[in-house]
Amino acid sequence: MTIRRSSMCLDMEIILAIYEGQENRSIIIKSLGINSIIFDKHIEELIEKNIVKKKENGYFELTEKDKKLAIKIKKLYEISQSINFIEEEVKQYLEISNSQKSQGVNGIT
Repeated sequence: MTIRRSSMCLDMEIILAIYEGQENRSIIIKSLGINSIIFDKHIEELIEKNIVKKKENGYFELTEKDKKLAIKIKKLYEISQSINFIEEEVKQYLEISNSQKSQGVNGIT
């Protein structure tokens, strides 16, 4: 099943990939699981916005100011992962509690 990501999400993932050292087009495409047409569209937009620079060797790099943006994106993803983890724990706890109630545990029927 393919998960459709928003345009902004793809831009953030490309910025983060470049920040984390994935400067090569094919490596970024493979790591993000997108096709070359989608990557080319997004990378051109990021270049036009002066967020990404294309180096002479064909690799990509972030501008200095946008390295700070990448750090913020990374923090956002970390917070998002923490929220998802907590959400899963709460969900499991509630399922256990509901299971115990339906089995009459602790005198509750």
